[in-house]
Amino acid sequence: MQTFLLVCLNDKRWIDDCLYQRDVSGCEAMGRRRTNLAMNTAQRAELLQHLRTPADARAKERLQVVRRAAGGHHTLEDLARLAGRSRSTIQVWLAKFAAGGLAGLLERDTPPGSASPIGERKVQTQLLAGLQAGRWRT
Repeated sequence: MQTFLLVCLNDKRWIDDCLYQRDVSGCEAMGRRRTNLAMNTAQRAELLQHLRTPADARAKERLQVVRRAAGGHHTLEDLARLAGRSRSTIQVWLAKFAAGGLAGLLERDTPPGSASPIGERKVQTQLLAGLQAGRWRT
């Protein structure tokens, strides 16, 4: 038998009744909502195709989270635990999918290995001048 934690908002008697599983009319079951991501048939087919041939581990991880979310069986906490990520990261991924589909989910905000702005000639010149003037020490 599955037991649910019930929340009763009327008065203490209602709370006691709910906790001891007596008359529970007027009580609502409390718990985390399952994440149910709405996807059409074409999106599901595209998702499965991408899962079969992932470009990299990053893409595969995100695609698996979306697949699980579309199933409607997991809460955000479940998805985060299964992926080994924080709940907020999962929320960001699902928001990216909702806004841009699979392309939005897999798009990189900044390309990997992009150059640091500190490496630019102007910044290097300013840093060198500051070091020579004694503003900083190495």
